[in-house]
Amino acid sequence: MPKTIIELVTEVSERLSGLKDDPENPELFKEADDLSKLATRAIIEGRFSLAWREYMLKFVDQGDPISAKQLARLLAEDGTVGDERMNRRRAYILGNAICGGESTGQGAMLNLGVVGIDEGVQ
Repeated sequence: MPKTIIELVTEVSERLSGLKDDPENPELFKEADDLSKLATRAIIEGRFSLAWREYMLKFVDQGDPISAKQLARLLAEDGTVGDERMNRRRAYILGNAICGGESTGQGAMLNLGVVGIDEGVQ
């Protein structure tokens, strides 16, 4: 069974929270910094951009095949573009990544506000 979006978001968030204990960890710092930069590009370029798609693919189960339903949810191509709760959850996935290693030294808290993103997907 594929992992849910929230499980994938939580995995990344928990991994990057390792910066709290080891703020000098170059691998975690780079991952947090790269994620923050990609999220920034996605926000600036918008929902229909390649940057948005590239960012959201980080939270789709990459099993064989890629979960089309998860990607459709994160791209708002599943009929939820007008759903304020889902829009807010997508915004949290992006917005919380901006606070990466360079800004807080604590990693991203990506899962904050994202609970419920999988409603109707699984």
